Amino acid sequence: MKIPVLLATLTVAFASPLSAGSLIFSGSFANTNPPAASGGRCPSLTVNIGNHGPFYATGSSNLGAFTSVQSHCLDSGPPIAVGAADTPYYDGRFTYSFTNGGSLFGTYSGVLSNSGVASVIDNVQSFLVTGGSGKFAHARGTFVGTGDIRFLGGPPTASLTIGESVLAVPEPATWGMLIIGFTATGLAIRARRSTVPLHLAT
Repeated sequence: MKIPVLLATLTVAFASPLSAGSLIFSGSFANTNPPAASGGRCPSLTVNIGNHGPFYATGSSNLGAFTSVQSHCLDSGPPIAVGAADTPYYDGRFTYSFTNGGSLFGTYSGVLSNSGVASVIDNVQSFLVTGGSGKFAHARGTFVGTGDIRFLGGPPTASLTIGESVLAVPEPATWGMLIIGFTATGLAIRARRSTVPLHLAT
């Protein structure tokens, strides 16, 4: 029963490391959202961004148009006044859903800095893509967004430019080989165990 184990091991080894296709991603994003508020998932203040009620969160990219659902945490309000200290935000979670199918999701963090103009805030965000769905399944990578947020009456409005980045998307054939390899390994181990003689105590 050693042959199935050897074959299964070779199958897994052949499929690893993952061969990945490259996916270029760049674009822009705009949103309005309610002000940061207490009582959400964050210990202090939570910002929720998405298409709900009078608010919107939409983007365009080389991969097509998308909508976003995301949220992040703040420990203090944004630096609206000139000379105010920078405000970092953290524990961001995002999902970009593309109108032509598939999604990207992951985490992000950033820093808000007053631009030198009252009520206009510079915004720098760092994103970590941890996965996706559809044609972006198992995507991995990072990208950076830069833009501003304006508090000029009414809900804050934000714009973001997403710098060009390269995301890794494993090829479907690779995942197929991995699944076959792990399945064969499991079956081989089970077969080996079933042949172990049973010794009864006398």
